[in-house]
Amino acid sequence: MRHVYHMPLEAKIMNYTANLLVLVFFVIVFSTLVLLFIRLPIFTIKEIVLQGDTVKVSTLSIRSAVANKISDGIFTVNLDELKDAIESKPWVRQALVQRSFPNKLTVKIQEHKAVALWGDEPDSRMVNNFGEIFEANRGEVENDVLVTLYGSDDRAKEVLSMYKALTNTLLPFKLSLSGLKMSHRATWIAQLDNGAILQLGSGDEASVTQRTNDFLRTLPDVNDRLAKSLTNLEFADLRHKDGYAIRLKGVTTDFAPAKASAKAE
Repeated sequence: MRHVYHMPLEAKIMNYTANLLVLVFFVIVFSTLVLLFIRLPIFTIKEIVLQGDTVKVSTLSIRSAVANKISDGIFTVNLDELKDAIESKPWVRQALVQRSFPNKLTVKIQEHKAVALWGDEPDSRMVNNFGEIFEANRGEVENDVLVTLYGSDDRAKEVLSMYKALTNTLLPFKLSLSGLKMSHRATWIAQLDNGAILQLGSGDEASVTQRTNDFLRTLPDVNDRLAKSLTNLEFADLRHKDGYAIRLKGVTTDFAPAKASAKAE
């Protein structure tokens, strides 16, 4: 007859406890060794390598932004915190931070490309080529004749897009914009580089640019009849359905292009 031996409960508990203590011991030893390893001086961050757009962003400025966040070494540094700190610097649009073992950080920078000023001086805000508003020193802009755009911040991309569309419309007439505003009623007011003001009315890009193009095509006829040139334009109101109201230097005119007539007031 076969006898089965049953270990007493107390012995089982002691066996399990001993095994658990051995496991805990090895975990502690392993963790300690790992901690000692990652804290070796060889893994202390010693260099930050910048890549990408680095015209206005320097290694020194990036290092100052993350100086208090890289003391833990290459393994334990928080890349998300570094990214946020770097992207808070002026001119930095996006940053990608990567570990480069054993002791370097690689930071890929995309700088803001200022294409327009946003609002009046002394505000330091500008618009980049993505239609995003950012703050930086305007004195660092290479182009000192940037157009000034106005509008609510949440519609900056729309204002920039309209500016580009109107720029293409004005180009054949050898005119350019110095300012463009989107009012709170979503109507457009443009200022030409010669100081003339254009009340363009409301509408999408297609309708506003078409209205502007029609006006500029017919304006030379009025100028010829009044012995004026395009440079004499001071103001134009394009919000009328069947014509335009314009003011030339020394002459105020209502012009109905459909009737091809003009009169001086």
